[in-house]
Order: sequence, then C-alpha cells, then structure tokens
Amino acid sequence: MPSWCVDISGTSTRRLRSFRERTMQGRVLRCLLLDESGQDLIEYALLASIIAAAGVLLFPAIRAGMGVAFGQWGDAVYDLWAPKDPG
Repeated sequence: MPSWCVDISGTSTRRLRSFRERTMQGRVLRCLLLDESGQDLIEYALLASIIAAAGVLLFPAIRAGMGVAFGQWGDAVYDLWAPKDPG
C-alpha cells in the first residue's frame, strides 16, 4: 500500500485531492486537444460563413449587373416585335 494511503490526516487528504484534480484537469485538457471529432463541423461552419460573407459583399454588384442586363434584354425584345403591315 502506498505511503499516502496510510496517513489519512487532513494534509494528506488535501494533497491527494489536489493531485487528483490536477490529474483530471490534465486528462480532460489532453482529451479536448487531441479529440478531432468536431473538426469537420467547425470547418463546414467556417466555409459557410466565408461563402455568406462573400455573398453579402458581392450581392449589390450582381444585382446592379442583372438589372442592366435585364433592361437591355427587355429593350431588345421589345424592339424586335413589329406588326405586319395590313396590305
């Protein structure tokens, strides 16, 4: 039996508890640092946020370009139609 188990005075118990807490904290921290199970989810979230930010920044330019292109197309289509002369 280890020597720290024989003495059950307050100081030994406190030391044991403090050692256990530090060991548990180290294990938990090590597990969190080495665990890669949520890594894919974080990567997808970052990719989605980058795409969303690009969309927000580029949407006004795309909207203006679409408005110009649709206006030119509408004018061209309108000018193409002409009724036949009745004669």
